[in-house]
Amino acid sequence: MKFSNLLVALSTASLSFLAHVSAQGQNVCGTREWDFSSPDQMQDFSVDWCPENAYIENGAMVLRLTSSCGTTVIYPHKLSSGRVEAVIRAGPTSGVVTAFIMQGDNPKDELDLEWVGKDPHRVQSMYFVNGERVTGDELPGYHAAADSTQKYYRYSIDFGPDHVVWRVNGATVRTLEREEGRPFPSAANLLRIGVWDGSKNQEWAGLVDWKSQEAYYAYVEHLSITGFC
Repeated sequence: MKFSNLLVALSTASLSFLAHVSAQGQNVCGTREWDFSSPDQMQDFSVDWCPENAYIENGAMVLRLTSSCGTTVIYPHKLSSGRVEAVIRAGPTSGVVTAFIMQGDNPKDELDLEWVGKDPHRVQSMYFVNGERVTGDELPGYHAAADSTQKYYRYSIDFGPDHVVWRVNGATVRTLEREEGRPFPSAANLLRIGVWDGSKNQEWAGLVDWKSQEAYYAYVEHLSITGFC
């Protein structure tokens, strides 16, 4: 091997190693993307609740909801600030909730984009600080959109120590800035994507009709995670 080629190989290996070390530590740096063209890509994620209900098929990550349980896919590496972006087709019908969220373990800060099947023409944005809603922002933000259950659309959340930006198809639909003396969700650091039965909160989500269908599905066609370091 030529010396110049050896240097390139060593540099590439070093960068890969540093990226791996960073990802295994506190923060992800740089960008990772998944097109879900191979079932092997599921190895990059952990699955909470019924792992058999999360899998890759026909170029998409499938999230299946049955009467027994839904599922949540977790990217197990933390981001202190960054952008998460996904191309999603939400689960249809009343009671089915599809969620694309950042959530911390302790404190349980949270940044949400959610879709309820009974209201497919609106995307909902929410945030929590240590598991609690913030006074003045108790209700979700409702953002008009095309039918999220019929086609794929691109959604993203940008976040940092003093700001959050929610986007739908590249358009900003909501922003949040840190204000002195006001709780702010600065510890929402793990990505979770899932589908669940919201029937226990019928006023908000509706009621799933399990007699008409055995399972409902949400799909993720592409995922990009960028850590700002």
